Amino acid sequence: MGILKDHISIISFLKPGVIKIFSKSEQENYYVEDGVVEFKNNNLSILTSSIFNIKDMNKSKIEEIIKQAENDSNSTEINDQQKYLVDQKIDVLKSIN
Repeated sequence: MGILKDHISIISFLKPGVIKIFSKSEQENYYVEDGVVEFKNNNLSILTSSIFNIKDMNKSKIEEIIKQAENDSNSTEINDQQKYLVDQKIDVLKSIN
């Protein structure tokens, strides 16, 4: 999903993925696992339990998160919705790595 200046107001849930923030001079990329995003009056608010600046994530940290997610994905104690989100998390992290 992309949000440009003067976009209509929106509230949406976040799944594991990358948030790209563009300014006139640079772009920053952040990895989030979950949360809610609100865009209103050209202000973006992100509420999440975990967010990492991708440039600060080293390869070993990403591999550690992937390994934990793969263990979670193989668990028999998670439902289909949880498995979908964990698999999404793994795919996103592998694309970053």
